Amino acid sequence: MTVKQIATIGRAWDVSGNGYDPEGGFREKTPTDNGFGLPDSTEYESSATQPELQRILQIACLCNNSKLVQQGDIWSIQGDPTEGALLAMAFKGGVNPERMAHWHRSAEVPFDSGTGKMSVVCKDTSSGHACYIFSKGSVESILRRCSKYQQNGEVHPLTEQLRAGILEQSERLASSALHVLGFAYRELQADEHDQQADLDQRDMIYVGMAGMIDPPKADVRKSIEEALSLGVKPLMITGDHPITAIAIAEQIGFTDGSQPGQVLSGHELDRMSDEELEQSVDRASIFARMTPEHKLRIVSMLRKKGYIVAMTGDGVNDSPAIKQADVGIAMGRAGTEVSKATADIVLKEDHFGSIVDGVKEGRTIIGNIRKALGCLLTGNLAEILVTSVAVIAGMPIPLVPIQILLMNMLTDALPAMILAVNPGSKAKQTKRTDIVDKSLYRKVITRGVLLGAGSLGLFGLALASGQPVPVAQSVAFATLVAGQLIQAFSWRQEGTEQTVDDWSKDRSSSAL
Repeated sequence: MTVKQIATIGRAWDVSGNGYDPEGGFREKTPTDNGFGLPDSTEYESSATQPELQRILQIACLCNNSKLVQQGDIWSIQGDPTEGALLAMAFKGGVNPERMAHWHRSAEVPFDSGTGKMSVVCKDTSSGHACYIFSKGSVESILRRCSKYQQNGEVHPLTEQLRAGILEQSERLASSALHVLGFAYRELQADEHDQQADLDQRDMIYVGMAGMIDPPKADVRKSIEEALSLGVKPLMITGDHPITAIAIAEQIGFTDGSQPGQVLSGHELDRMSDEELEQSVDRASIFARMTPEHKLRIVSMLRKKGYIVAMTGDGVNDSPAIKQADVGIAMGRAGTEVSKATADIVLKEDHFGSIVDGVKEGRTIIGNIRKALGCLLTGNLAEILVTSVAVIAGMPIPLVPIQILLMNMLTDALPAMILAVNPGSKAKQTKRTDIVDKSLYRKVITRGVLLGAGSLGLFGLALASGQPVPVAQSVAFATLVAGQLIQAFSWRQEGTEQTVDDWSKDRSSSAL
């Protein structure tokens, strides 16, 4: 993740650089059309002296639990990717943990997806008395707790008009597929204590917002197309703003976001009864501003409707939904230990394509079991028919025991082993099928009857032509062996010609 834009009331900056590399800087946008109807005549020689920008960098550094780590020329993070991006942004402005060493953290309100914010209480030990509370979180969550704003270093009352302007500014950034965070602070009074739980709930001073991009991997669009071709319907569940979610979905070809009911927000979900959600969950592809409770409710409702649900995630807040799903999948690299312990599968590579590859392999394994089972049942059915029909018709026994044993060695073990390790066709995807179904039974019976009838017919013809019984038995034996080996190749190609039904026609193949 990389911070690309910073906006305050009256000013905005583009942030250069990529990833967690602290190399980069700030370029102020011009003209400064703030859209708030406020004067903005103060000029600064550089971004380094702009009060709001410096306060945002300070909050980003202090209200942060991640670390930047350099290994050679590569920069990485230890901790949350969002906080890593904010820390890299602070480094670009000359604000780093070493320079902030005189700030002592005395309390922390950890990030909670329900409140959508994180806060810390820090004391400036260099001054000996200044104590502040710093908060970062979703813009909506931060604004609900602010009664003032800062512009050009001065604090003013926050009006409803300004609130609307800030939210509109946040939506503009979100429409560019940016994950937007707001920043606020206030100085604590002498009679306020660190242990008070409501320190960050009132009278906060809004400073600005930062928009960061989490660019999708290059081949994620192809992976989504493959998932759909497999009959799997991907759903996006995110804590981001709905506009951000739609913008990212458009980038990866997930959905155009134009169809009614495609996007469902957490606020809408809260107002829905279970019956209403049951009607809406099929139509929605994007769920935005979701909390852990929302995720759990969505997964539970999908399972209730008969879908097989695979839930992926990397955070602690994803764990309840991961555990509730039929298949819980955690990210091996970025995932927390809690999510890994809860999940059924832990990915070595944190990529959606890994899940699609797993689905393909699963389909291949099921297909191989079907083919091996069909091949074995077909041959055995043919042998039973040849022997039983001959006895009923008063004919000599077509197969002696030694022939049956040899036939089983040649036509059961080898074909079954070959079919079991068949790599399958990755280019032609098939729909999900059960190991045994009516279609398999029909094919086994049809092929078994044809093979048995052909062998028994040649056995009868050999006898009718005056051949000795041992010769006729050899003919029946050779026919069955050759027929079973030939039909093994037919079973190997089984399923490659199948087409994929729409995911909604086969709920058993639906996944989240």
